[in-house]
Amino acid sequence: MYKELIRLVIAMTVNPGKTWQSLLAKNERGDEYLIRVVYPLIGLTTLAAFAGVFFTEKSFSWELALKSAIRMLVALFGGFHLSAFLTNELCKRAFDRPDDIQLCRRFTGYASMVMYALNIALSVLPESDFFYLRFFLLYIIYIVWEGAQSYMDIHDELISGMSARVLFTLAVSTLIILVPTVVKGALFLLMPGLRI
Repeated sequence: MYKELIRLVIAMTVNPGKTWQSLLAKNERGDEYLIRVVYPLIGLTTLAAFAGVFFTEKSFSWELALKSAIRMLVALFGGFHLSAFLTNELCKRAFDRPDDIQLCRRFTGYASMVMYALNIALSVLPESDFFYLRFFLLYIIYIVWEGAQSYMDIHDELISGMSARVLFTLAVSTLIILVPTVVKGALFLLMPGLRI
């Protein structure tokens, strides 16, 4: 299972256009992809956040490791579902698409794989030394651009003087990148006990 997941993350990173087409050919139904792709990646990222305290702190603290893991889990899980919901609402309202939350969840989950892989790497590496890796989050823009046409069937027609594909790419990329950060910030404000 994890070998297939690693191959999928690498394929989405190396050749997103071809990967989107192969995912479309799978014709997935229901929530199978959540169990196969999204939840294992969120779990691995949470585990990496827990273990990362061991690698990045001078002395290991169970409390600090648990706080780090909880913050990562809530940010990614809540961020994924909120991003998918907002993507579905965007598709309905701005692009006159039918309500298809399953499609938007699949798209959001697959487009977020690079973010999960990057969070795993940054959890076990000292972030102060590797802060520049955060710029790879911008690669999500290209992944969404490639998937907009082939997977979501958003083409280059004009909406309010702007290409629908460009508008979709900017909006959905922003949601995928920023919503987990907003969820983590809200958790920081609402639950001061989780502050590290």
